[in-house]
Amino acid sequence: MLTSTECHDIAKQKLVQAEHEPQHRTRLLTAAQGWLVLENELRRSEANVIPPKASRRSRPTSVGGATRSATGDNKRIHGRR
Repeated sequence: MLTSTECHDIAKQKLVQAEHEPQHRTRLLTAAQGWLVLENELRRSEANVIPPKASRRSRPTSVGGATRSATGDNKRIHGRR
């Protein structure tokens, strides 16, 4: 199954071809448009399937070998104090 990114790349290829092949320009532009429609549909599907990346606030931060939790506790991960 193709991804939305692959559909976008194929559409770009069709547009480049259309520039270099004037005798097939209309057909290639129509094909590129179809690939872009498919890309849009896949992007919407991918957005429903692939969860968004976690925000930075939801992850603990690491500073100098310690991890700071949401409550502010510092816990040494490794190494000497």
